[in-house]
Amino acid sequence: MAQANAHVPSRPGAAIVAVFALCALAVAVPLAALVGLVTAYERSGAIVPGVFVGSAHVGRLTADAAAQQLAAAYPPDAPLSIHIAGETHTLSLQDIGVQLDIPATVEAARRVGRGGPWPQQLGERVRVAASGFDVAPRWKVDRTRFDA
Repeated sequence: MAQANAHVPSRPGAAIVAVFALCALAVAVPLAALVGLVTAYERSGAIVPGVFVGSAHVGRLTADAAAQQLAAAYPPDAPLSIHIAGETHTLSLQDIGVQLDIPATVEAARRVGRGGPWPQQLGERVRVAASGFDVAPRWKVDRTRFDA
């Protein structure tokens, strides 16, 4: 009985094309995911993970939630101890006419990871998420109360 050898002819270079296609997918899929990450935070308006204002973690919060977090972390009537010439005086920020500028501080926190071209934004967001980033609080000063 004769056996038929079924031999499917292959095109030269078909394996190379397949390998190239797989490599292209291996690069394109993670790159698309990273671009999606950058644009998702841009659209949501959420603050990049890892951002702090003092001890207050505001990362991943919306502007409204970050404002609430900062209002709780920096109450205007919190006691403030000042040492002058060996004497300790206790007062509050409110007493000396200083208050946290919440909108300006939230905006500064929101700008972290949002400057420059998207590769730069992505790099900054990864660094901030991994290592954290402290945004300096912005303050409003009532000069007449402060100078008094």
